[in-house]
Amino acid sequence: MPQADKLELAGIAPNQIVAEMWQGFLEGEGIPSTLGAKQVFPYLGITLLPVSLYVLKEHLTQAKEILADLQVQNEEPDEPAQED
Repeated sequence: MPQADKLELAGIAPNQIVAEMWQGFLEGEGIPSTLGAKQVFPYLGITLLPVSLYVLKEHLTQAKEILADLQVQNEEPDEPAQED
């Protein structure tokens, strides 16, 4: 886990499920991260509240780019079905 004093906010996910998916994408790119508000998770289970995602300052720019790409991909409409 990254050291707390060197962490920067990379993004805020709408809920824990999305935050953990984002964390997995970042880890796949070699960027360690940690989720905020972890004290809530054990008590409530999975939270549907926004969850902060933190990375080391040295990875901040790359992490924000990856998260921005994920959000853009999520917002793109599906291709219309082709009629035969």
